[in-house]
Amino acid sequence: MAQCYGKAGKHVKNIGKRKIYIKYIFILISIIVSYIFYKICITIPSTNFYLKTVKNVFAAFSIGSLLSMFIPLFDDKLDIKIKNAFNGAKGEQEVAELLETLPNEYVVFNNIFYENKKIDHIVIGPTGTYIIETTSSRGKVEIKNDNILINGYQYKSLNKMFLNVFWLKDFLGVDFVKGIVVFTNAFVPLDSEIKNITIINKKYLISKIINEKQYMDRDTIEYLKNKILLLLKDKKIDILFKKYTP
Repeated sequence: MAQCYGKAGKHVKNIGKRKIYIKYIFILISIIVSYIFYKICITIPSTNFYLKTVKNVFAAFSIGSLLSMFIPLFDDKLDIKIKNAFNGAKGEQEVAELLETLPNEYVVFNNIFYENKKIDHIVIGPTGTYIIETTSSRGKVEIKNDNILINGYQYKSLNKMFLNVFWLKDFLGVDFVKGIVVFTNAFVPLDSEIKNITIINKKYLISKIINEKQYMDRDTIEYLKNKILLLLKDKKIDILFKKYTP
């Protein structure tokens, strides 16, 4: 079992939770504002035309505020964003559980941040250093003109993967970092690759990592692991360590 640090999916799940909080806070504020306008409305006497007009204006504000509470309830785009956030978190957790099954010599980091950017997983082991990006999109994956297409639509995070690979190579001082985009729910053609970035279904992830040529010794693995741990410590990120069996 690999040495594992960090909690996969935590950041993405928190995004989903924040969107839910925003949704219901908006509804609560709408109800409160509507009630305030209503209380003002009923205190205004209808003794003349001017006061009647003011009273009607506050009544309209009260009704409008109350009706506005239904906006987030019927906002399909917001619901899709919330659903995607929780599905994304679930996908990251599934991949993290798979990575835990790697042999003892491997080290896995989940949910890594640098320069306001996020890396889903980093793996260091005898076969090298890997950055893994997880996506829970469903459907069929195609590779065309150095682009990843999901059900015909372009996968937009490929450039982010290239930037993450470049950053990790520079940060660790290694010659090569392998990028892997993992689809948890989509069909992916075998041997899919774009500019040294492997695109793969989750069921082939572990075999892809452990079956590559081994070239990194234990001291190098430990050195690179400690560099990332120092990064996490400097950024004051909580480190969740899962024990492994030697």
